[in-house]
Amino acid sequence: MTSKDVSVSDNSDNILTDSTADCECLDISCLPSTRHSVVLRRPHSVMGYFAWPTLARIDADTLAVACSGDRMNHVTPFGQNQLLFSNDEGRTWSQPIIVNNTWLDDRDAGLLAVPDGRILLSWFSSDFSVIEKRRHVWSKRLSEAEFNLIDAYITVSTPDPGFTPGSYVRLGSKDGRYWGEPVFVPVSAPHGPICLRDGSLLYVGRRGAAEAKRCREIDPDSQVTWPRICAYLSRDCGETWSCLAELPVPSDTDCDNFYEPHAIELADGRLLAVLRYEERPGLENNYPRLCLFTSCSEDGGRTWSTAQYLPQAIGAPGHLTYHSSGALLCSYNERDYIAPGCRNVEHVLISYDDGRTWPRDLVLTAPAYDWDIGYPSTAELKDGSLLTVYYEKAAVGGIQDRLCSILATCWELPPR
Repeated sequence: MTSKDVSVSDNSDNILTDSTADCECLDISCLPSTRHSVVLRRPHSVMGYFAWPTLARIDADTLAVACSGDRMNHVTPFGQNQLLFSNDEGRTWSQPIIVNNTWLDDRDAGLLAVPDGRILLSWFSSDFSVIEKRRHVWSKRLSEAEFNLIDAYITVSTPDPGFTPGSYVRLGSKDGRYWGEPVFVPVSAPHGPICLRDGSLLYVGRRGAAEAKRCREIDPDSQVTWPRICAYLSRDCGETWSCLAELPVPSDTDCDNFYEPHAIELADGRLLAVLRYEERPGLENNYPRLCLFTSCSEDGGRTWSTAQYLPQAIGAPGHLTYHSSGALLCSYNERDYIAPGCRNVEHVLISYDDGRTWPRDLVLTAPAYDWDIGYPSTAELKDGSLLTVYYEKAAVGGIQDRLCSILATCWELPPR
């Protein structure tokens, strides 16, 4: 199923479908009501790679996107966290504001409005060891000149002893002009924490090596283990965090299989989290290479059900949000690591019963050039339509960009 097979019509009967026993797949990428646009693109810059965005509604009139930008590629030491605003429901965007530009690679940016009127940015910063460990992989994607520039930057960089690799949040003014100091958080997730109805913040994320090391530096008696998917809570808008629980995973998986979760508070007060599962070398793998699992808490995050495979999702990571109709949406990306341009598309799963079943899977985009795509997040617009923001290599005038941009798709929820 590809977008070129879709009948260009508003009649939902003409949407290309691919149904299974419990999930109907609808390709809406070419419908007249589906509109694709660019949020941030710099195709002629050597530092023109932008990725891992999060879309958030800041107030009734303002949308914002946070991302990692001014990069050379997927793994480089140059990443910055940047923020863009829209006051016209995503039709146009401001120039990016640089929020973080540390000596490290500032990556995946989450964003949300907190109850006191400020905004909270989350991200993680990785050191140069990631480049060294994956040099054999990225040498196939980067030129010798690009690697020489990376090596020169690493050589002349002066480490900041006050800022070490790990996961952080930072509170700022609603317009993004003024920011507080970074606050260390022991978990990381690309779309960051969420705001609960009682005003507290819940962060379901992965505690990795950098976070565990920092925990032990802060408290030498700390017994934290890693890798783990954990839930943390803040009652002061992200200034301090306390651990609620570790999320259990199935016995036929390993904790090292799970990454990049996201959570939502359901209408009845329960919490639902989606977890990215990915095959790992040296581990027994009993599930698709890239997929989603779900876990639920009925006591405010203190205990969680064992993560359960979600077969309707054929990719990851996921982002959860509600539509005003009551539909629960899970945005995710499908990646085909073997056949570039075949099944690299953005999806949204739909549930009408708070995640108990997922009867529809929407395809929002035509197949992308390669697997380096995704991390979609979705917000509802004033007219009830939806905007999904993600990253891919843009194709303008039939010419494919070399580097990734932040792109968007505006779409309408099909009738039930």
